[in-house]
Amino acid sequence: MSTAKVSLIRLDLGNSKNIKHPYHCSPPFSLKYLEAILRESGFEDVRLYDAMPGRHRNEDVLAEQLTRRPDFVIYTVNVTTLKEFRAFNARLKQERPVLTVAMGSIDPRFVPPELDIYLPGEAEVEAAQLLQRIVDGESDAETEITRYAKYKQGPQPNFLVHNLDDLPFPVYTRDEIKDYRFIYPVRMSRKLRWGHILSSRGCPYKCTFCSPVTRESYGAKARLRSAANVVDEIERLKEQGVNMISFDDDLLTITRRHITELCDEMIRRDVQMNWLAHSRIDNIDYELLRKMKAAGCVLLRFGVESGSARIVASLTKSFKKIDWNDQAKRIFRYARELDIATHALLIIGSPTETEAEIQETFQLVKEINPDIMQIHFFSPYPGSVSYEQLKTELSEDQVMNMFHYELPRQTMGSLNSERLGQIRSDLYRRIFLNPRFFFSHMRKYFSFYMTNLDVFYRLSKGLIYIR
Repeated sequence: MSTAKVSLIRLDLGNSKNIKHPYHCSPPFSLKYLEAILRESGFEDVRLYDAMPGRHRNEDVLAEQLTRRPDFVIYTVNVTTLKEFRAFNARLKQERPVLTVAMGSIDPRFVPPELDIYLPGEAEVEAAQLLQRIVDGESDAETEITRYAKYKQGPQPNFLVHNLDDLPFPVYTRDEIKDYRFIYPVRMSRKLRWGHILSSRGCPYKCTFCSPVTRESYGAKARLRSAANVVDEIERLKEQGVNMISFDDDLLTITRRHITELCDEMIRRDVQMNWLAHSRIDNIDYELLRKMKAAGCVLLRFGVESGSARIVASLTKSFKKIDWNDQAKRIFRYARELDIATHALLIIGSPTETEAEIQETFQLVKEINPDIMQIHFFSPYPGSVSYEQLKTELSEDQVMNMFHYELPRQTMGSLNSERLGQIRSDLYRRIFLNPRFFFSHMRKYFSFYMTNLDVFYRLSKGLIYIR
């Protein structure tokens, strides 16, 4: 057993109070898994501080650390919280000689000198081993800082977790179950208590914009949990009162065998749990959708991205030579036939994209008729192919203020930031305020909103985008 004090920290976005566009708050999986590993290893005083849901401010978390005086502080960080992290860590190190470790995705050029150790990627196992060596007396802080110094000096391979079934399940408090939730409606008429699960890690696709900033895992290689292990976690969450699961995998349908075995296990064990997930229009078909529906699937999110064949090709969205728009229309039609709700994710402002091509996207949205859509601005986050192609054109300020829900400070297409904002508002207005869409949506989701008024309130705040 160890009495060492460990603080695990995720900071809030510095500009979050100004963000009106709805966005989800998923758990910080790397910290939740690290918390579980440390507790299983005998660390008795591990506390997780998450400012992202809004229950705490970054300043409150800092004040708590100055009072608590932890022996180790471990952050999860990416570019969206980098500015806040640098200021927070500098102040903490100024006040306390504590070993600080950051896990996640940062361009090494922007790693602050005050940070002791940077571990890129899925570093929860590595971080636990690091702390264990120190508390066991096998090593000390200076030795560990030297051991990992190369990760602050330049790009290095990401740490990856390979044996996912070996990880202990994250444990969630009542407040965390309330805080971590999907913000869009689902076709259920009861108050939702969300559970979040990663059943796999990795994604073999080569989308140029994809980055660890917008993913929950790293690397291309598929690493899969067994179906039995995943359903064990579902049952654990169900015991805590969870009645809806969000599979937060980068791609739940990463292999046909994985999703088929998972659905079969949920059906065999009669878990009676509804769920949603990310999928792709080019690796799913009617039979698989039917299997997923039988296992409890009520909503699927698809990265449709664009209705322009040229833009889809430039983003390298698919390995297959298919008509992207025809495939999107086919899969969305199948989902409607099976009563699976659909969520279309779209990008505008891609490099060289024209206004006429954005109108092609609008036309596709009308034809696929999703239950809901989200429009993101193209953001070349660190870790993406696009970032490597464009980083010489990006200032440090632009990189650290990048956020795909807010007006971009940098534009890569033919349209400026103001015009992109106008177009997004127009697209939302033309879809959401269309009487046919509006009344159909309310018919499907009125009972959900009545039992989840907080969701209705938060979505209503986003109406600024359709004024």
